[in-house]
Amino acid sequence: MKKTILSLLISLFCLNAVADSYPSAEAQTLFQTYGKGRPYRIPAIAKAKNGDLIAVSDDRFCGADIGYGKVNLVYKVSHDNGKTWTPELMMAEGDGIKTSNTCGFGDAAIVADRKSNRVMVMCVSAPQGGNCWTPEQRGSILWGTPTKDGNWQWTEPIDIKDQIMALLPADRVNYFVGSGKLHQSRTIKVGKYYRVYAALWTSSGRDLQNYVVYSDDFGQTWQLLGTSDICPGPDGNEPKCEELPNGDVILSARRPGYRLLNIFHYTNAKRAEGTWDKATDGIKNGDVSGTDGEILLVKAKQAGGKPVTIALQSAPNHGRKKVSIWYKILAADTDCDTPANLGQGWTLGKQITEHSSAYSTMCLQADGRIAFFYEDGRSGVDYDMIYLPISLSELTGLEDYVLINK
Repeated sequence: MKKTILSLLISLFCLNAVADSYPSAEAQTLFQTYGKGRPYRIPAIAKAKNGDLIAVSDDRFCGADIGYGKVNLVYKVSHDNGKTWTPELMMAEGDGIKTSNTCGFGDAAIVADRKSNRVMVMCVSAPQGGNCWTPEQRGSILWGTPTKDGNWQWTEPIDIKDQIMALLPADRVNYFVGSGKLHQSRTIKVGKYYRVYAALWTSSGRDLQNYVVYSDDFGQTWQLLGTSDICPGPDGNEPKCEELPNGDVILSARRPGYRLLNIFHYTNAKRAEGTWDKATDGIKNGDVSGTDGEILLVKAKQAGGKPVTIALQSAPNHGRKKVSIWYKILAADTDCDTPANLGQGWTLGKQITEHSSAYSTMCLQADGRIAFFYEDGRSGVDYDMIYLPISLSELTGLEDYVLINK
């Protein structure tokens, strides 16, 4: 009995310590890893047109990454700007068959359409033994729509690896999309949909290269941005895309201790004509291993001031610890007209956590805050997946700046 009471007191103390360590009382654990053997990993989040927040995670049923066995994509939905969330739901379930290309699904990248309630998810799948360095790993896509009862329904994942690989140089063995968020253009619309960009990690042996593909039909077909003989992200690891105010495309990729940056300059946006600039170093951070983060551009203004664009970039800042946010105000064309200029002048804003922490992502909420979704090892056992709603001023320290939520 004494041992039971002591254990309970220790548990309560640990829970209070965990609660005190949160950066905000509104932070919530959406997916919690209990003990070792079946961790959650890889955050992805998007706001649908109807305002729903959809948070996605790997449920690593096999205990490890894609290629080691069964992995599922699971999700939760919030209908009230993150105050409450549904129970855990299944998005794409791995069949667990060792030789099956659909043994597991993971590493989601998500985007919500601007004009409809459709949502698109790109992910990877693989049989046991297939990983990102082998041709056995596959690439899949699926779409979701809300139902009348407030739930979401998802299509079966479709394998699109052959379509994507046909766009890449012949020496590429494999690809996957940088997990977190896909980017949909704010300005370029061709037909029914605004253009969607996906940034690719590709390999040939241990030779890494980043490319960007785009879709003008919300993922049914894909094209390469630029040409296959020019690599926009040499030696780039997990990459992301964003868009400058003029419609040009940013590539931001993970590298040891810094972010690799490049820009695609359009000459004719509708026809996707243009050229990549020269890749350069961006933010310097304290993560010498290089870890996946997120880039997000937002519009904001101060009372009585003119709207400005603010670039945000998340990444760990001390090994795989201390996930933080850097920011840069893009007040003039010369702040972002070249990768070299874009890479200068970033300021370290808020450190989100003191704990071990790795991947992170973010999107705009309907209430004018940012939904930050990240991996936190505060429990000391793998990672928990933490959702944090946060204002732009709190995230950056820029007082009185308010998001223009478009």
